[in-house]
Amino acid sequence: MPPDDGAEHPNPVARLVARLWMERDHGGIIELHLVGGSVILPEWYEVNWSRGSHGLFASQAADNSVTLTAVAWEAIQKIVVRQVQGLPDGMFE
Repeated sequence: MPPDDGAEHPNPVARLVARLWMERDHGGIIELHLVGGSVILPEWYEVNWSRGSHGLFASQAADNSVTLTAVAWEAIQKIVVRQVQGLPDGMFE
């Protein structure tokens, strides 16, 4: 992730995604649960293209093709981070 982690984004969901995305460095797997019931498991998050109304994510398929997905911040209903090894520093203190 670039040095600018999105912490200055005015949208609270965008700020939360940027913070939780850092848990990938500790083995975390991100799940974005969207309004309507769909779930995406992105492998990449593009901070610089996610400053407006949408976040830009990407994932790679088994055939090595890449899927780009722009998600409206308001469409994210739940963010799950699986397989994190211990509580993140500074959380739940």
